[in-house]
Amino acid sequence: FSPDGQQVVTASSDGTARLWSAETGETLAVLRGHENQVWHAAFSPDGERVVTASADRTARLWLVHFGDLLELAESLLPVTLTPAERARMLER
Repeated sequence: FSPDGQQVVTASSDGTARLWSAETGETLAVLRGHENQVWHAAFSPDGERVVTASADRTARLWLVHFGDLLELAESLLPVTLTPAERARMLER
């Protein structure tokens, strides 16, 4: 559970971790990027990040705070947006 009790994170044998609403059970995000099963997933003490550990011998740090959706999108993309791309996204 997240520190505020609002979200739950789970690790999965399909190579993902999932973020869930503790209230509704709705999937909020699927954290993809590992190449093998995810063994562990845990929230940071401030609830803004999740760390995952996988059988692929990697650990990943994910931004999961939804206050800034653009920041979340950037954390899930394999590239960083240019200033012009960022400005275009903010216009939408």
